[in-house]
Amino acid sequence: MNKTSSTEIIDTLVNKIEQLKALYKKEKSEKQRLLNEKKKLQSELEDLDKRNKELKDENEKIKFANSLISGEEKANAKRKITNIVREIDKCISLLNK
Repeated sequence: MNKTSSTEIIDTLVNKIEQLKALYKKEKSEKQRLLNEKKKLQSELEDLDKRNKELKDENEKIKFANSLISGEEKANAKRKITNIVREIDKCISLLNK
């Protein structure tokens, strides 16, 4: 083996090592970004779970109140319940994403 080919092989290895280091740093950065995004999404999910529970509780209270009223009040209560159910459906939809 001559000196030139040894130098070329070493230079090639050094270049490949540098490329691997750069790729490693890039992947490490991407992993951290994804971990941060995961943490953010988990927090959002917890908030949505809490809101969903609050809406379900409110819905139960409204259903109970609805059973105690009649006439025009009942129509208003039905509209409110419909709106709350829509909000719950939106929350469930977001949770399923």
